[in-house]
Amino acid sequence: MSMYQLLQDVRTCLTSHTALTDEIPARKITLARRPQRDEMPGLTITLGNVDYEPTTTDYSAATTYRVDITIFGSTGQEVTRIHDKVKDAFVAADSDNFDVRVFDERYFVDVDNIHQGFVSATWKKLS
Repeated sequence: MSMYQLLQDVRTCLTSHTALTDEIPARKITLARRPQRDEMPGLTITLGNVDYEPTTTDYSAATTYRVDITIFGSTGQEVTRIHDKVKDAFVAADSDNFDVRVFDERYFVDVDNIHQGFVSATWKKLS
């Protein structure tokens, strides 16, 4: 399974969840980068650590990707509302390629008073 396929599945999971796209248009769900001073809310997709099953000699036999979502907004209410919808999208994920589980989440405000939510999920390659 390729990282390309993973990112396609993640983006499809998020952009096809209408409760989420009612809050953030699909064009504002971006890979890894958000333009500075971009209108909020916005959401970025990045990849965390990748775990490989150590008992196999085929690196692609058992691969678990960590997908990190960062939500940017103007208020805590806005960010936490969107945060919950990202979690709902992951719980409802219907991928032919991966098993999806929410792994971690948090909320914080940066020094520029931008509210941020973070949802991390594992996407384990199906055999």
